[in-house]
Amino acid sequence: TPLYSSAASDVYKRQLLNRGEIAIRNIADLAYDLTYDLTCALSYVLTYALIYALTKVIQLKSFN
Repeated sequence: TPLYSSAASDVYKRQLLNRGEIAIRNIADLAYDLTYDLTCALSYVLTYALIYALTKVIQLKSFN
């Protein structure tokens, strides 16, 4: 029985480690996705701001 108990304990520990590794991978994936989404959003905002600024400059130059 002690041998079986030790083996069961080892299996249980491996399962916990595997779950921990999966959880860490999931968190890393979420962080990557969030970073990608924020980068895309920032790129969109900066592009929009640049287009807006250029439009204003063109409008000002057309009045002069």
